[in-house]
Amino acid sequence: MKTTNAIKTTRRAVSHRSLLRYFDQEAQRLQRAIQIQQELIRQPGETRGELFEEASEITEQAQNIAVLEQLNKELAQIQAARKRLEEGRYGICQKCGQPIPRERLRVRPYATLCVRCQALSASDTEPEPPRVFRIRGTARGHTIHR
Repeated sequence: MKTTNAIKTTRRAVSHRSLLRYFDQEAQRLQRAIQIQQELIRQPGETRGELFEEASEITEQAQNIAVLEQLNKELAQIQAARKRLEEGRYGICQKCGQPIPRERLRVRPYATLCVRCQALSASDTEPEPPRVFRIRGTARGHTIHR
């Protein structure tokens, strides 16, 4: 019996280290992607030219900003999952306190809810309204405002 417990403890330690390594690698990957995305976002007023070209640039900037926001959100989720792992709370549903199935954690390692609570949570909330960007002309060009 002691050998079985030792094996389980060793497997948990290896799994713990593997998860930490995974979270660190994902955080680095996301930080690089964020840096690249930030470089793609130009300063307001940087574009000049025909109205069509400016509209195209503004659309591209809006897409870059949306991607940047998603990358930042995913990085925050990875960092939070790493912290839960270090604190011994990883893999526990934040709503019901039950273990999150391994299959779910394999697909979404930063999951905070079990499948049941996620489904209940998704049905309780209204979908987020679409983002609306206003285009405001300035002396130097057009800027995007939320």
